[in-house]
Amino acid sequence: MFDGVTAALEKDSAGSSLELKKMLAQYLLAGSSVARAVVTLNLHPNSLRYRLERVRKLLPQDLNDPLDRLMLQLSTLDTETWPPSGTSLR
Repeated sequence: MFDGVTAALEKDSAGSSLELKKMLAQYLLAGSSVARAVVTLNLHPNSLRYRLERVRKLLPQDLNDPLDRLMLQLSTLDTETWPPSGTSLR
């Protein structure tokens, strides 16, 4: 299940699958809020929307579905994105 996200994103010829995966992870950690994610990613909102559209075309999961978002969030977690900065696990 978790390797499928990276494999699907590798089908994108316009950019790095790792960059798309990190962008998706930050977007999901921001509660699927473009306004909050662009601050963390240092991107223009339209750039993020464009990349999210690429992700939507590559992944079978629906970014509007809460269960799909949860699965995607779990599959994109790694040491660079978890825990979110400013969050304590204690």
